[in-house]
Amino acid sequence: SMQGRRVGTAGGMAARAYIIAQLQACGVRPAGTSGFEQPLTPFVGANVLGRIEGTDAVLKNRVVILSAHYDHIGECGGQICNGANDNAAAVAAIIGVGCAFASAPTPRSIEIISWDAEEPPTFLTNAMGSQFYVMQPVFPLAQVDVAVVVDLFGTNLWPGYQGTFLLGAETSDAVAAAVAPTIARVTQFEPMRAALTMGEETAYGHQAWSDYDAFRNRNIPVLFLSDGQNRRYHRVTDEVSALDLNKLGLQANMLVDLLWRLGNAQQTPV
Repeated sequence: SMQGRRVGTAGGMAARAYIIAQLQACGVRPAGTSGFEQPLTPFVGANVLGRIEGTDAVLKNRVVILSAHYDHIGECGGQICNGANDNAAAVAAIIGVGCAFASAPTPRSIEIISWDAEEPPTFLTNAMGSQFYVMQPVFPLAQVDVAVVVDLFGTNLWPGYQGTFLLGAETSDAVAAAVAPTIARVTQFEPMRAALTMGEETAYGHQAWSDYDAFRNRNIPVLFLSDGQNRRYHRVTDEVSALDLNKLGLQANMLVDLLWRLGNAQQTPV
């Protein structure tokens, strides 16, 4: 019904409206330039921004971003590509986490952001939602502690493998200090920490993979969580029926634990 959520389409706008309604329903405050929305002017599309105000009089001016892009590629060879794994499952996870913190905020503020225009042809251009945000931030970038980006969640890289990857903790000792105990608590699937260079330095050269790149390039600590690109990536077979919903729920719980640690951290990540 959302026609693959391609940026600028009626389906993309329907997805945006759905996300906003979910955030409103659980008490997340709007944080865009127009309600929940940040239009990508003069480009096409809009980011969705929600905010959970921190409880500490000083630390509430520091922000932890939890984000996932909500657009997808529309059609593949004349058929709708629904993009359950890319990236609807991650959006579901960040909405759930945002709703959890709306009723139990941390000392630091948390921004729940759904990026638009992550997919080609806008990928890594100024028209990409995250790239636009860092050029025209709604909240000063100097006050962003860490940008957590989730892309490709709720599935397995190959059948039977329940691993997931946490990349980028090496960008900040304080982020790494939060990641380590979060990983240690997970027992029902396998979270693996790795450096961003593991995925970015390829036989074809350097390649950034998602919305974390915009923040990393501005010296903001980042954390990128992903299950990796499996054989359904950007294909019509990327359907809800192929998701591992039990794993997705466990991953959402892992995000709650991680965001709680980052939101309560004594040391500001640099």
